[in-house]
Order: sequence, then structure tokens, then C-alpha cells
Amino acid sequence: MKHQRLLALTVLFAMLLALAGCGSSSGDAGYAKSDYAPGEYYNYEDGYGYYAETTPVTTSASMAPQSAEREELKQNDSARKLIKTVRMEMETKEFDACLRSIEERISAFGGYVESSDVRGGSSYSRYYTRTANLTARIPADQLDAFTEGVSSLANVTARTENANDVTSSYYDMQSHVKALRSEYDTLLGILEKCTELKDVISVQSRITEVLYQIESYESMLKNYDNLVTYSTVHMSLSEVERETVVVEQTLGTRMTEGLSRTMDDVREGLQDFAVDFVTNLPYIVIWLLIAAVLVLVIRALYRRQRRRGEKKKESK
Repeated sequence: MKHQRLLALTVLFAMLLALAGCGSSSGDAGYAKSDYAPGEYYNYEDGYGYYAETTPVTTSASMAPQSAEREELKQNDSARKLIKTVRMEMETKEFDACLRSIEERISAFGGYVESSDVRGGSSYSRYYTRTANLTARIPADQLDAFTEGVSSLANVTARTENANDVTSSYYDMQSHVKALRSEYDTLLGILEKCTELKDVISVQSRITEVLYQIESYESMLKNYDNLVTYSTVHMSLSEVERETVVVEQTLGTRMTEGLSRTMDDVREGLQDFAVDFVTNLPYIVIWLLIAAVLVLVIRALYRRQRRRGEKKKESK
């Protein structure tokens, strides 16, 4: 009897061990750890067999080819990603014609006007001049030809150019997108093998994060592509009565220019006085009439007061 009980307990214990082994193997099969090389994409640490880290783990061996590839791309001028920005300050006597010519050249070179701000001179200002601020997007391969053409339309007083090299950032983002897409495919394979609800929720949550990161990186890449393909040109055009002339500043030149500016200021001052006088003539006439009436009233009061004084003297 004792032998039978001992045999039954032994059999029961063996069955429990077998069930435990099946449960463990089935749990591991849900994530198929053996299907993926350790450290290739993830570091599997938690109790569910799913990765503990949310970012890819890249070994030094896998980094070497990517770094070499990026260095090779940097040395290849055709693969460089340069964002060019040009700023130009110009002045012209023919404001309308010059502005129209600039807009026509923008279209002729395959570009477009991103923003435009044209302001006219105030009627209360001394100079009735206008200004225009344009931001144009010009194909990068046409940038030099466009700026040279615009320089011939107006007097350029200032010009700056800046080139921002985003080659490393651009190809780093592409590498991130490639790694994230590989992670996405891996997660889909893991999701198909998940048997428990909590594991399904965990994997789906990570899939959502990966998709969000992919969309963010691709959006930034598109923005980079747009900025690289179309250079930005900021143009400021001012209407002037005389254009700035850059010459060697000798003593005689300075004296001549100073005298010329003084004579121009005197001439413009007389013109402004004449314009202001004619413009304000109705007000001047009204104030003169009011002043004349006041003078007549004061004179009449003075005469009356004087007559009263004379009558008082006669009565005495």
C-alpha cells in the first residue's frame, strides 16, 4: 500500500514537471527569442520574453559600416545636402518696373514667391518712397544665375550668402528610418505569435511608437529635401531718388559728395516747403480770416474805449 502511494506521488510530480516545462516553452514561443540574434535589434530582459528597452541596441560591428558609408557620402559632392540662403538689399529709382522684372525672373528660373510685403510711402513723410520685401524659393542649381540676373536690375547695396551642411543629419535620419522599419517588421512577426492579451497590448503600443517615429523622421526628411532643392532668397527693394554710388573716398570726393548732398537737401527742403504751403493753404486762409476778425474787433473795442475817455474829459 505504501509502495502504491509512493508510486502515485512520483507519477503526479513527474506530470507537474512536464506541464511546467510545456508552459515555459509555450510562453517563450510567443516571442520566439531564438528566431532573432541577441543584440541585433533588442535586448530581451523582462519576464515576458519581450524587450525591456524601447530603442534599438546597435553593436559596434554594425555601426562601422554605417559610419564608413556616411563618410563616403560626405566626400561625394553630389550626395551633399546643402541648405543655401541668400539675402540681398537693393535700391532703385524705377520701383514698379524693377519689382515687376524681379517677379518675372523668379518665374523664369522655375521658382516661386513664398512671401511678399510691399509698402507705399506715407503722404505725411518727407519722401514718398516705397519698399518691398520678397522671399523667393529658387532651384538650387539656378541660384547663382538668378542672383546675377537680379543684380543687374537694381543697385545692390548688400549681399550675404549662407550654406548650411545637413549631410550628416540627413543620412542619420535615413538610417534611423531604415532601423525603425526593420523593427516594425520584427514587431509584426512577434505580434502574430503573441497568445496573451497583455503581451498583445505591449507589442501594439510599441508598434504605435515606432510608426510615430517613422512619420516624424520622414516629415523632417521631406522638409530637408525641400530646403535643399529650393534655395531661399530674401530680397529687400527700396525706392530712392538717387542711388548709392561706391567710389574711392578721397578728400576731394568727400567734399564734392558733401556739397552735392547739401545742395540736394536744400532743394528738397524748398520743394517740401512749397508742397506743405500749398497743401495747407486752406488752413492758412482760415487762420488769416480769424486773425483779421480779431484785429477788427480789438480795434473797435479800443476806439469805443477811447471815445468814452474823451467824453469824460469833455464833461469835466
